[in-house]
Amino acid sequence: MEQAILELINLVKSTSETLWSIAIHQVWVRSTAQLIWGIALGVLAFPLFSLGRKLFKKDQEEFGGPMPESFLTLTASLVFLVIALILLTSAAMGAANPEFYAIRVLLEAVR
Repeated sequence: MEQAILELINLVKSTSETLWSIAIHQVWVRSTAQLIWGIALGVLAFPLFSLGRKLFKKDQEEFGGPMPESFLTLTASLVFLVIALILLTSAAMGAANPEFYAIRVLLEAVR
């Protein structure tokens, strides 16, 4: 029985380093993906906001008031900007403390 327990302990020791390195790598992959998406949405938010302002002014001149598409583009640009900020914050947090998020990755895998 003692031999079996010692073999199990040795097996866990040998795989724990591999699991830890995989979890750290996964944190960097997530942070990179969040960074890319955050930048893409942030870059997209500004032209969309500009388009919304132009549509708003055009609608004011032509119809005397804004049409739904001007509100939709302005709202979408603000939503994109908020999501971009959240993603960029998450990417920075993952890059600043990858060990903490590696523990979260492992705990999520156990659930």
